[in-house]
Amino acid sequence: PASAGSVARSLAAEYGYDAGRWSLSSTSRTVSASASAAAGAPAAAEAEAAAAAKPTVEATAADAKAKSAVFLRILAVIAAVGIGLAVYFSYAPDPDAEETVPEEQVVYDVEIEEPEEVVPEEEQEEEEEPEIETPEDVISEEEAENELNPETDENAENEMAAMSEKKSYHKGDLVDFGRYEQDGDLSNGPEPITWQVLEIQGNKAFLVSQYALDAMSYSLYASGYTWELSSMRNFLNDDFLMGAFTREERKAILLSKVDNGASQNDPILRKGNGPDTEDRIYLLSYTEAKNYYPSNDDRICIPTEYAVSRGVVLDLARGSCVWRLRVGGDVKTSGDIGGTRLQPDAITLRPCMWVNLNAWPFSGKRDAVNENAADFTPGEYVIFGRYEQDGDPENGLEPVDWLVLNIQDDSAVMISRYGLDCVQFHDSYAPATWEDSNLRTWLNGSFYSECFSEDERAAILDTEVDNSAAQNDMNVLRGDENSTTDKVYLLSYKEADTLFPYSYKRICIPTAYAASKGLTLEPDSGSCSWWLRTPGPGIYNREIVRENGDLNAFGKSVYTNFSGKPDGEIAVRPVIRVDMTAKIFTGE
Repeated sequence: PASAGSVARSLAAEYGYDAGRWSLSSTSRTVSASASAAAGAPAAAEAEAAAAAKPTVEATAADAKAKSAVFLRILAVIAAVGIGLAVYFSYAPDPDAEETVPEEQVVYDVEIEEPEEVVPEEEQEEEEEPEIETPEDVISEEEAENELNPETDENAENEMAAMSEKKSYHKGDLVDFGRYEQDGDLSNGPEPITWQVLEIQGNKAFLVSQYALDAMSYSLYASGYTWELSSMRNFLNDDFLMGAFTREERKAILLSKVDNGASQNDPILRKGNGPDTEDRIYLLSYTEAKNYYPSNDDRICIPTEYAVSRGVVLDLARGSCVWRLRVGGDVKTSGDIGGTRLQPDAITLRPCMWVNLNAWPFSGKRDAVNENAADFTPGEYVIFGRYEQDGDPENGLEPVDWLVLNIQDDSAVMISRYGLDCVQFHDSYAPATWEDSNLRTWLNGSFYSECFSEDERAAILDTEVDNSAAQNDMNVLRGDENSTTDKVYLLSYKEADTLFPYSYKRICIPTAYAASKGLTLEPDSGSCSWWLRTPGPGIYNREIVRENGDLNAFGKSVYTNFSGKPDGEIAVRPVIRVDMTAKIFTGE
């Protein structure tokens, strides 16, 4: 460094040193002259010359010794300055300077005291000394056990739920939700259903099954060509919904307004497929399939082993199948969209639905559920009572499934899911009101006592049953019968039309026991007709719901005497109103 060099030169000048050579010039010249003189003198004068030179040599030696001490001081100063600068530049390097390596490095035997590490104030606060444990810090044995066994802590589940992070979903993700038979081995139970995420809207996700899950006809009835009346719609929103998903999972499936208009079809056809509907589970339309799956390859679908066993049409090279759209035909094995084929059972279905991502299991947080408590959400099923259903009296009575129709304060109105029995409306071919009918007597007598236990009967409320003309079809000029008070009753024409807004929801399957008693069944679906309590246009008729779910205001005769059918041919779907707060429902 320039500063160190200037200090050295000033000191050298003061004491007579050659700043360029860093040598003792005056001393060397004196010593050299003395040596030359001694070499050239005669031997006789050697002693004299030596005597004369002795004081000079001694003086010169003394002067050299003093100047050597000064020289060492200069070197010490230079070393100290150099070391200090080296330390400084080692802690504060110049970012623009190029790194250079000196040809020779002088190592000084000097110990440098390393500076103490400066700790920021924030870290000093964090590194506080641990507090000395006081008696208040000592936990009890019970608390210690709870820490070791979180399941014994009443707050453990809540804390763990709070710690769990909400799951994140994106378009294209695959998620497992619900269970359905897929591998074709019924002995190992249903397998988890894998769904593709097609779209995310806020806290909602639109899902479609990754694989074709089943195969069935679009409609089992000639009148069921539209999506509204199709058998496939009925299956998806009843048997599939109730069978593939648990009660908690069903709560996550949203009721959607489904567009079945011309905009959902091939623009060339410009034709819709019936009125718009409200469904929890449905099928994609032509437009939706094109938008969500832009290319044919994207639309190629592989069926499950179970669907294959149901007789689907397969492309052997691809292993792909034909799958149904609700509007606009079918997606072929090549992924192209083709014409409509309504009846073949060889066409598969890929259900789709909107789900609430804030609901379990999508949110990752599961609310506490009393599994013993009944769920009275309209559209759900409640198990209540026991009745012969499988046709095998030797194995006892089977639990009865009831469909929740609506809620009235603390009570719920429910109808049996299946046709439970086959009974004549009256015991003779004679005019009969609901009040005087044999069917009302049987429901509130034998059936009521046989189906329900004492605790269950205590939960069934009396219902004021309206039998006025307002409960009938507007085109039928009959009604105004007396109101009744019943424990068990039947729906009226108006109630069936209001509580089941779509005909497919009114389709009823009978139990094996009921079918064995002579019911008339629809050949393809196995569905049956069932009684309503309102009168038909004739005094001997009562209205019914037909096999395809249509309301039949003309009705059936209150009594039939067909050979081999003493109980008639119409099924019974009992209706009850229960107290939801009864202990038998709360699980308490």
